Amino acid sequence: MLVRPTFPRSKLCRYPFQTIVISLVIETSRRNPKSHYAKYLHCQHQAEKVSSKHPCSSQLLSVLSSSQTLGESRKVHGRLLVTGLLHLDTCRVLALELVNAYVSLGSLQDAHLVFRQIPTKNVLAWNALLKTFANVGRYKETLECFQLMLREGVLPDNFTYPLALKACSGLSDLERGREIKNLIYSNESHFGRKANIFVECALVDMFCKCGSLNEARESFDRMSQRDLVSWTAMICGTVQHGDWTEALGLFRKMRLEGFSPDSVIVATVLPACGRLGDWKQGTGLHGFSVVSGIQSDLCVSNALIDMYCRCRKTNQASALFDSLEILDVISWSSLIAGHLLNEEYNESLVLFAKMNQSDARPGPVTIATILPGISYLKLFRKGKEIHCYAINCRIHL
Repeated sequence: MLVRPTFPRSKLCRYPFQTIVISLVIETSRRNPKSHYAKYLHCQHQAEKVSSKHPCSSQLLSVLSSSQTLGESRKVHGRLLVTGLLHLDTCRVLALELVNAYVSLGSLQDAHLVFRQIPTKNVLAWNALLKTFANVGRYKETLECFQLMLREGVLPDNFTYPLALKACSGLSDLERGREIKNLIYSNESHFGRKANIFVECALVDMFCKCGSLNEARESFDRMSQRDLVSWTAMICGTVQHGDWTEALGLFRKMRLEGFSPDSVIVATVLPACGRLGDWKQGTGLHGFSVVSGIQSDLCVSNALIDMYCRCRKTNQASALFDSLEILDVISWSSLIAGHLLNEEYNESLVLFAKMNQSDARPGPVTIATILPGISYLKLFRKGKEIHCYAINCRIHL
């Protein structure tokens, strides 16, 4: 006779977790889609199996990683405490998975509690904790754990630094980023731990995002070797700070060193071409994007439209626009803005009307873009229509 899911749980928990009984309960409970207890019982059963043979089984890790409520994670936590698994070095991975579950569910207090219960915290354990916080945007907690790690005498490695630097970028904490940079180079001289390309790239990215382009370039020039990611970080940072000439210079240098740009770099460099009116460089990038097949990337296509418009080549921009199979709001807005930039007000209004009939409905950016053209042509009635459209769509201008 199968055990029904309505069997009192308090009584069931008094029985030893024998394989046959647990299998019956789990199988029956699974038939009830509202029951999460099957998962809990499975966790308990796996915990007892793991307690008798180490290291931790992949099944228990899988169950733990799939916990979707705080209650489920706490039940697993309690059972692991009873079986003593959290206090075993051989089951450190299990404890870290529980930390990850708690952080994902927003319970930092529980996460810290579990981490403190790990008997031996080596650099791998600390890295796992830092990664857990950094991946969910808990940058303040990431740096706090990094400082605690240093106070406990654990030496960071090349996996630790990028996580800490990512937190500095997220918080725009330039001073803390500089401290970590000094620590990296200090460890190089004292312990012989040379920073690898991932650490150096993280430094460049951090300085760019924190607004210190000179320090980013200094770290970039100091790199023993560069890859496409490091070039992308440096070029993107330069473009974001409006240094268009420097960005194109870096792009040319990258090409001379034999690197082939991807869609991210092309979409990043094209605005620099447009701002400088460098139509030849932009056309060259257009040709490269066609040959390499990256023009199909909508970000590249939109950047090309914007570049042609800024270089006062609206005919080429319109031709490219018409050739695209997929258009988004940015595609429409870029060409509308391009017509306005080149004082082609009627063309911008015609395009806006077409957009209004398409799948890409005008948003606040598009409406804010078209209003100067309406004002210039003194189309009061058209302006009122757009105003009513914005109100009906709850668009705040």
